[in-house]
Amino acid sequence: ILAKQDYGEFPIFLTLSRLEAEKGGNILLNMLERFRAANKHFIWIICGGGSEQSKVIKKLSQMPNVILLPSSVENKWLIPKVDYLVQTSLCEAYCYSIHEALASGTPVISTRIPEAEKVVEDGVNGYLVDFDLHDLDIEKIFNDKPKFVAKSEKVEPIWEKVLNGDL
Repeated sequence: ILAKQDYGEFPIFLTLSRLEAEKGGNILLNMLERFRAANKHFIWIICGGGSEQSKVIKKLSQMPNVILLPSSVENKWLIPKVDYLVQTSLCEAYCYSIHEALASGTPVISTRIPEAEKVVEDGVNGYLVDFDLHDLDIEKIFNDKPKFVAKSEKVEPIWEKVLNGDL
C-alpha cells in the first residue's frame, strides 16, 4: 500500500480518527480540498469510522488520492512509513496518535488542540494550524517537511510511561 514506486515521490498523509464532528471531519475535508485546489499531488490514508461516516465517506470516496481503511485495521505500522500524521480534532484529552507519530519520527500536522500544543513545535517536528485553516501554509507542508522529529524529548518519556502502563 505504501510503495513509493507505485505512487511517485509525493507526500503520504495519514489520519487515524473517527470521522465525526468533534474529531474535525469538516476540517479534514477542507484541508484535502485546499491541497487539491493548490494542485498538489499526494496520497491521504484515512483509518476511521463514526456516526458521520456516510456524509464524510461519500465526499472522501470521490477523491482518487484518498485511501479509506476501516478503523479496525491495525495501523501502527503505517505511522513510521508516512510523511505526516494529520490530526484535525476540535478537542482531545490525550491524543495517542500524535505521541506515536512523534515517538516514531513522523512529523505531525495538527489543529491547535492543547495536547498538540504541548508536544508539536511548529516547524520543528510538525505544524500547528488553526481550526479554520486560515494559517495553513500548503507550500511549507509540501516543500519544507520538518527534519528533526525523531523521539522528541517532550514525547518520549510520556509515551514510554504509556507503553509501560505507568500512566
